[in-house]
Amino acid sequence: MVDAGTVDQAALDAVGAMPEDLVQFTAEQTEAAAALLAEQWAAAIS
Repeated sequence: MVDAGTVDQAALDAVGAMPEDLVQFTAEQTEAAAALLAEQWAAAIS
């Protein structure tokens, strides 16, 4: 949106810059986390 010139600049300014230490998970990490949650969710919330 920034490159296309369609970003709401006031909103972008209000939220500020992204953190420099932002972590982006790989597809494999996301799948492993989803499997773990699916397996253990019921026990974790009971």
